[in-house]
Amino acid sequence: MKTISRYLIIFLFVAALSAGLFFAPVAKAEPDQSFETALEAEKFPESYRVYLRTLHASYPNWIFKAVHTGLDWNTVLENEKNKAGKIKNTIQGSSSLPHYNWRSTDIGYDWATDKWTAYDGKTFFAASDQLIAYYMDPRSCLDASYIFQFETLSYVEGGQTAKGVDALLSGTFMGGKNIPGTETSYSAAIMEAGKSSGVSPYHLASRIRVEIGTKRGVAVSGTHETYPGIYNFYNIGAKDSATGNAVTNGLKWAATKGSYKRPWNTEMKALSGGASYIGSAYISRGQDTLYFEKFNTVNSKDGLYAHQYQTAVQAPSVEGKKIGESYKTAGMKDGAITFRIPVYTNMPAERCPKPADSGSPNNWLKSLEVKGYTLSPAFGVNVLSEYSVTVPADLKELNILATTVNSSASIKGKGKVALADGKNELKIKVTAQNGNVREYKLTVLRSNEKAKQETKTETTETAATGTLLYGDLNGDGKVNALDLLKLQKHLLGKSLLKGDYLKAANLKQKGDTITALDLLKLQKIIIGG
Repeated sequence: MKTISRYLIIFLFVAALSAGLFFAPVAKAEPDQSFETALEAEKFPESYRVYLRTLHASYPNWIFKAVHTGLDWNTVLENEKNKAGKIKNTIQGSSSLPHYNWRSTDIGYDWATDKWTAYDGKTFFAASDQLIAYYMDPRSCLDASYIFQFETLSYVEGGQTAKGVDALLSGTFMGGKNIPGTETSYSAAIMEAGKSSGVSPYHLASRIRVEIGTKRGVAVSGTHETYPGIYNFYNIGAKDSATGNAVTNGLKWAATKGSYKRPWNTEMKALSGGASYIGSAYISRGQDTLYFEKFNTVNSKDGLYAHQYQTAVQAPSVEGKKIGESYKTAGMKDGAITFRIPVYTNMPAERCPKPADSGSPNNWLKSLEVKGYTLSPAFGVNVLSEYSVTVPADLKELNILATTVNSSASIKGKGKVALADGKNELKIKVTAQNGNVREYKLTVLRSNEKAKQETKTETTETAATGTLLYGDLNGDGKVNALDLLKLQKHLLGKSLLKGDYLKAANLKQKGDTITALDLLKLQKIIIGG
């Protein structure tokens, strides 16, 4: 009985624990009402508040300010999109980090060769519209790693100290050190540069650390072969080019006599002159965060969507993350830091998604042929996806040969294919590395059907235009594959049609421009589609 009672007591105790009889239920944490009041006062949309509450829970001293731009979200995106001759946003890519789906396929990309045009150096390409939307949406970066792109960069009297600057410089060649040949410490020089320029000394110290690194590189060593004795702590003017040499370009700018105390032939002049440049060109004009320096949606004086510090679309996020890490290293991340976060009208309910970097999107054929026979029209990369071929009536099998522009794409439908009686419509599917599928259509005509198709073309599918027929582009009174070849050469700019022949090419009979739609219609007329 004792054993049974003991087991019964244990059972009842466990049951009571499960039922919550011995412990009061855990109360839900009450929201921080003062913080909620602050969010309401700033009129942050609810889609922002979800992320800001999480940040506040970890960093209660942080201050969030809303910048209501009054700009329509779709208008903002349209103005930041890359356009021919005006590349505003780039993304880095290389063989090890291709970022295919982050690059634009509308600007700077040739589907026929699978080549991207590089902008701003050899590895920066035009960013896709989707990637631009992701990085422009402030909600994408409202976390502890990336929020520092919204940190206010203005000087605040008493808000920054030399001790704090020195903490940010810790671990670098400037940490706790004097400028060579002077009795002034780097931290004191940066404090003075910040005060005179109106720029936060913390921002100056962090930007130097991001731009230069921890070691004394050639930009600040005064030992450059072409520009000896010249310094550029902020890499101002260090724009990359097709051949690189960004640091050299920056030193060239710093050596040029002009504004901002140039030439910067001492470290002190480079520190204070560079700070003045950042302050007068950006901070004092409202572009007082890394985000606004990159995406100008506040400074109308210099032109919205212009006067932007760099083209790299990731720059604010990457630099902001590094600055946040500097604050953490210096033990200053828990301080009362102010963030100015833009808000646009008509924003989507949820933050814009980051496009998947899932491989090349190219699903075009590089070549297509039927062994022993001629395609109509002649195959052209990225011109048409529908072709025809005429074969003997008794042919039972044909061999389709095809290759892709991008080596990672796969083909289904090539090789030896059995033919059925009558007209055969074959499909060749190309699957890109990212999964996108493109379908090509090959119509196989038997020779005893050819006359019937040509008769149909001349009697029911054509109309007169003077002495010519619509579709008759060589004046032989017929509409056939020779005319397709003529039209294809016209579209490719190899041999332009003129006069009545140009009129005869306008099969869609809408407007005056001849397009691939006319080529497609002519092809369908010939094969009886």
